[in-house]
Amino acid sequence: VDRGPLPEGRVSQIAAEAGLGLVTTFHGADVNERLANPATRPVMEGIVRLSDEIIVVSRTLQDRLLQAIPDVEGRVSLIPNVVPTSFAHATEKDERSASPRWDVLLVGQLIHRNGGDVLLDAMSRVIRDIPSARLAFAGIGDLESRLRAQAMELGIESHVDFLGELSRDATLDAYRNSRVVAIPSRSEGLPLVLLEAQWRGIRVVASAVAGLPESIVDGADGIQVPPA
Repeated sequence: VDRGPLPEGRVSQIAAEAGLGLVTTFHGADVNERLANPATRPVMEGIVRLSDEIIVVSRTLQDRLLQAIPDVEGRVSLIPNVVPTSFAHATEKDERSASPRWDVLLVGQLIHRNGGDVLLDAMSRVIRDIPSARLAFAGIGDLESRLRAQAMELGIESHVDFLGELSRDATLDAYRNSRVVAIPSRSEGLPLVLLEAQWRGIRVVASAVAGLPESIVDGADGIQVPPA
């Protein structure tokens, strides 16, 4: 029964009373941001120390966690994210659109960490050389109103579509109708959108942060760029 958040000590106690182990998985921001923030670090350290086993999804996250809390080395396992079976099956006989609707697609929450503002700045430069270029944001978040305002300030609002939160089928359609997937993140672990784009054979332009460089062959299946 969900009765709201529990202190990490209470979670550990409940697990012990039930004879259960406590396994924690870190995906990105939990290590990259919260462990580095003095305000949230004690909570993160408590969770790490109370966990019987810890899973991280990229080599970079593993290195950063061990650097911050060296004494957990024997309890940390690297298990990279993979393409979900349901996604793989849904795309087995799927074909890319012959005339893609968008040149660039961002899939994910519209939040500061995911760099939508960086992408808009970049897109304004692309449109100078390719006036027909179009961008789509697939996702929702507290940055959406600012991104819409930024697109207007840059004079490219007619080139940008905000698709909102998409169903799985609609997300597949967005992939099908896009030429490039952009991942301009300021911080990451190993995002599923990267793996999904690669599975579909879509080129990726991504920030060289955390687990992204571990999964992109620069200049072959994608392009890596410095953050921001």
